[in-house]
Amino acid sequence: MKRLLLLAVAALAACSDDPPASSGSSSGSTSGSPSSSSSSSSSSSSSSSSSGGTGQPGPGFLDAQKIDVAGTTRTYAIYVPPSHDGSKPIPAVFVLHGDGGTGAGIRKTFNLEAVANEGAIFVYPDGEGRTWNLDDKAGANKDIALFDALVAELKTKWAVDPKRIFATGYSSGGYFANQLGCRRGSVLRAVASHAAGGPYGADDEYDQNGKLVCPEPPVAALASHGTSDGTVDLSEGISSRDHWRRVNACSGTTKPYDPSPCVEYTGCAPGRPVVWCEVPGIGHVVWPTNGAKVTWSFFASL
Repeated sequence: MKRLLLLAVAALAACSDDPPASSGSSSGSTSGSPSSSSSSSSSSSSSSSSSGGTGQPGPGFLDAQKIDVAGTTRTYAIYVPPSHDGSKPIPAVFVLHGDGGTGAGIRKTFNLEAVANEGAIFVYPDGEGRTWNLDDKAGANKDIALFDALVAELKTKWAVDPKRIFATGYSSGGYFANQLGCRRGSVLRAVASHAAGGPYGADDEYDQNGKLVCPEPPVAALASHGTSDGTVDLSEGISSRDHWRRVNACSGTTKPYDPSPCVEYTGCAPGRPVVWCEVPGIGHVVWPTNGAKVTWSFFASL
């Protein structure tokens, strides 16, 4: 019953896709000015954007990229900083759109590249049917298969640091980021969710006390939620916070975390901090003034 309720809440998020552009942000262009380049297949994508490990500058933004996932063509966008020549591995951040959205769309509104200052590769997958599979376990989940395929490609083409792969998302994309944190904890270093909830699992994945038991190790986590969110209730964000706090063995006490009103829980397992941002007065959006900043600063600290 709990699982069905959470799925219903996630479905409600479909009425809102990628949030309005953050105030004071650009339209998404950065020092690696977007230059659209599409590929007709996974292999042609490789030939057009294989400079990450060759000593050549990264290509900047590439839209409409394609990759074969178990015989199905999937699409994504990617930003590889021009300063990244493959001589030193850098982090990779998966950015996940809301229902009805696209990877390129969430890029424009989240604007993480601007605050990262060429410090990471950003990957913007397109969910199947413009949504994410929040239900199926990893072995039967086409969106987790897409994540796995993209991680493999990043490692071979772009000199990514395998110990610093992150996922963040908005609305249903935030739910999926938390699902990945549960089901791909051995791959991800941390997750950050915005206006979302989860993770949750099948009935047989809860212990006798009703607590979710994820199949992979826990990750560091940040959750941000507006108190006036009328699409995904604040209680969903609190549920995410409480899950990550529990599995990371944090205490019930907090300390201030920049920017305010965020807090960090104390006593968490080494290397697995948990940060909670309960933002007064904002609705079903990525925190307009500080969402990108707090997400990147959290990932960069790990």
